[in-house]
Amino acid sequence: MPVFFQSRAGRQCMSIVGLGITLWLLGTLLQFDDSLVSFMTRFRAYGADKLVLGLGIAGAMSFIYSVLRIADLRKEMELGIAAQAKADWTATHDHLTKLPNRYAFERKILARPVKSDEAKSRNGTTTSPSSPSISTASRKSTISSATRAATCC
Repeated sequence: MPVFFQSRAGRQCMSIVGLGITLWLLGTLLQFDDSLVSFMTRFRAYGADKLVLGLGIAGAMSFIYSVLRIADLRKEMELGIAAQAKADWTATHDHLTKLPNRYAFERKILARPVKSDEAKSRNGTTTSPSSPSISTASRKSTISSATRAATCC
């Protein structure tokens, strides 16, 4: 139950309970109950006592319904989280061997942070000993001269 009070619905429930207690204390201090009793006795012929009783019962029923609905929503959320975890496991593991599949491997590799040396080598900004650095202009001139030599002969 403590997890419930950390959620938004739990905080709202506690706020409403706090507001209800505050209104009850205020009504007690201002002797609202005496005013309500005098109102009900004056209008007894019009059914005011039945109206107040009906409103009280309706309020209690709505409170019980809301508590039950919050419990249902919490259960649905837990089932959704479990289903998401199962779907994620199914997507990343082989059904026969239960071993991680290629997708899980790629997710793990792509999720790790890229080191600065690896990033530079992927972008082509650094040179490796096996491939000497050639500027873009010299590569274009070499390609165009090779093309001219092949077409002239």
